[in-house]
Amino acid sequence: MPLTVVAQYKSPPHFEETLQRKGRHFEVLLGLLKILLADSEAARTTAPEWTGKARWAVELAEAILGGARGPDEPGSARDVS
Repeated sequence: MPLTVVAQYKSPPHFEETLQRKGRHFEVLLGLLKILLADSEAARTTAPEWTGKARWAVELAEAILGGARGPDEPGSARDVS
């Protein structure tokens, strides 16, 4: 029996169906909202990396709704401040 090798190709997220992108991003937005809300309720200042990550998440959500490619995810706190 011959062995068949199938290469797996993961397409960039902006090529996925909009519904899949929305669903996946909803989890990110919910997590960030929980962090920001917890800081607000505890009267804490939100760390700059979380504020920057939230800014990125909003930009990505707008891109998803517009059917466009979103910004790259920040890799570190330096990328989001």
